[in-house]
Parts: sequence; structure tokens; C-alpha cells
Amino acid sequence: MAPDTLSLEGKVAIITGSGRENGIGAGIAAALARNGAKVVINYISEATASRAAEVVKRIEAAGGRAVAVQADVSSLEGAKRLVDETLEAFHTEKVDILVNNAGFYKPATVLDVTKEVLDRHFGVMVYGPVFLMQAAVPYMPRGGRVVNVGSGASKLGNPQAQFYSGAKAAMDAITYAASMQVS
Repeated sequence: MAPDTLSLEGKVAIITGSGRENGIGAGIAAALARNGAKVVINYISEATASRAAEVVKRIEAAGGRAVAVQADVSSLEGAKRLVDETLEAFHTEKVDILVNNAGFYKPATVLDVTKEVLDRHFGVMVYGPVFLMQAAVPYMPRGGRVVNVGSGASKLGNPQAQFYSGAKAAMDAITYAASMQVS
């Protein structure tokens, strides 16, 4: 496929939740790589390592540069590790693009949600992006970009996706407020 019109040559991008070859994150990573960015494919567990490796393989087969990094972005330590391994893998001191795409969904209602399910929704989709912004923005040159992937679910009520929707809505509010603070 031909590159888009935007050149990202020399840019370094981290895309969370990009370790599934049929996922949105993998598609974002492929598009960034197609336009010249070096991309980090993030995945969470050994169970998904082979899928992340397949994403890397596809990007490299198309002429791009990619590495896979296992990290749980819902912790500050995981976020820092993801950024540190990105800098090391590409022998650079910068991260130009951060795409917070990782998500989590498990159906639950207010009356039956467990603390673990609630923690996981907000850990992945609220804490994770915040921790990653804290870890990556200090390495971003002027003109760097943070993209927090949203969802229509943040505006629509869905009885089975109450906590997915709530976490996305929280991130929408944080993103909007942060955009006014950071320049």
C-alpha cells in the first residue's frame, strides 16, 4: 500500500494495545509505520506475545520498523518501562507520538461489578493514559503528539458497558482539560 501524504520519517511512536493483528491499535501502528515512523507494539501478557510478534512481522514485511514491548500500562512502573524500552530499542532520546489505545471491557452493572473489574476498566483506560503521558511527555520534542483514543460509548448509555463507558468518559474529560494545560 502506498504511503499517505504525511511523512513521519524519523519519528518514534508508541501505540498501546496494539498487539492484536486484527485490532485498532495494530492498524494505527501500521499506518504510522507506512508513513515512516518507528513504532512500538505494546502488548500485556505472554499469552499475546505471538500476536504482537505477528504485528511486528507484518509491519517489517511492508518495509517499516517495529518492536514489541510487553508492559501493563495500568501501572506507573509499566508505563515507565514501556517508554524506557522504546528509547533503548530505537537508540533515541525522544518519543514523538503516543497513542493511548489500550482498552478493557467486561460486562457488569452497578449492582454486580466487582472491585477487580472496576479497577481493571479504570486502570487500563484512565490510569494508563495518565501514567503514559507522565512517562512520555518529558521525552517529547516540540510538536510531539498525544492521541487518547475515545469511544462513542463515553456519550451513550449502555447497560452492559457501564464501566467501559464511564472510563472512556473520564478520559475524555482528562484529555480536554490536559489539552488546555500542556502546550
